[in-house]
Amino acid sequence: MILRHCKTCTRDRGLSNLTCSCGSAGNDTFKAVIVVPGSKGKRRSRSSLTLKGAKLAERDLKREAQAGPQAVPQALPQQQSCPHPQSWPSAPPYPYGWPQQPPQQPKEPTFHQMWKHYHTYSKLRKRSWKADRIRYTKNLRQPLGHLRASQVRAVDIQTVVDGCILEGLKPATAMQVYALVRVIFNHADRMELTIGLPNPCKKVQPPKFDNRMTNPLTGEDRKKLEDTCAAWKNQHASRVVLFCMYSGRRVGEVRQLKWSDVSIDGDGGGGLSVTFRASTTKSGKVQTVPINDMAAGVIRDAKAASNGKSELVFPASTGKYFSGFHAVWYRLRKSAKLSRHYRLHDLRHGFASTLVSNGVSLYMVKELLGHADIKTTERYAHLATGALREAAGVMCGPS
Repeated sequence: MILRHCKTCTRDRGLSNLTCSCGSAGNDTFKAVIVVPGSKGKRRSRSSLTLKGAKLAERDLKREAQAGPQAVPQALPQQQSCPHPQSWPSAPPYPYGWPQQPPQQPKEPTFHQMWKHYHTYSKLRKRSWKADRIRYTKNLRQPLGHLRASQVRAVDIQTVVDGCILEGLKPATAMQVYALVRVIFNHADRMELTIGLPNPCKKVQPPKFDNRMTNPLTGEDRKKLEDTCAAWKNQHASRVVLFCMYSGRRVGEVRQLKWSDVSIDGDGGGGLSVTFRASTTKSGKVQTVPINDMAAGVIRDAKAASNGKSELVFPASTGKYFSGFHAVWYRLRKSAKLSRHYRLHDLRHGFASTLVSNGVSLYMVKELLGHADIKTTERYAHLATGALREAAGVMCGPS
């Protein structure tokens, strides 16, 4: 049946009663009401603004009641009539379930968000992650951090790289900034943070520079450094400097060297070999290398001074790890009257330069220094003038 519904008092009345008991007239909507079969008088209703719409709603309610409880009714739009009754199905139109909303595309990350993801990744896998953080903070965060990944253009990266050189930084530093941007985009693509987005660094021209190494340690400088170390009050620091100069190893590897890593060669010569653990080397691999007599003498002096008090070969005066060593190096360098541009890492370059200048092959130098790639050792190739002169003399035949 169809009833009138008063919007003033919200009461229902018969269709023939034009005036409500509350006295209002012409303020009605229509309601179709049916009794559901087998439900003990349970009713279902549907409202409509027009009488025609109420009649159509009454028909649909009867169809749904006859179809049974498995039918899923589709509600009529409120306050509107249904102009096309054929559009109301008697069964669900989607037998495999109602259509789901399509998944929303993830929001494109900013360059700073890409950096944070790479920074977390590199802290677990890269030893130089602190240096990357400094480069990002100083050179990349302000100009690129707020941009979306697709908004970072090649011209933006080129401006940052060229700006590093204009600010007085060395080309090698600008190259490191460029390499950091490139690896951030590569990591984002590998982790599917930027799907289908090309790396803008491919269009950037990185700075060019000559990375060939020269021998920064002359014979006179070496003699002054040895004399200063012999007379230096802090012999713990002096032994670290001397061992770095005689072995060519990195100062971080030397300071973490333990007595369990030092062994006597079994060839009968009594020479010493040193094993640098994977946790201390830059390449993350175990490296066992022989050392010369001068470096072995430094280890013997350290053994005599330690008396078994520390497991470290070169500890601080407290017997613990020697931290803050660069401050000690600055004072020792000043006492030896060396150039203030002479770095502690230059001891390693001086060792490699001396070997190459005296005809040692690049492969042997690579193994002694612990380089993972021969290209790193090739920076010293131009110092092998003796081998080049001998090669050039082949054309003259035997003398």
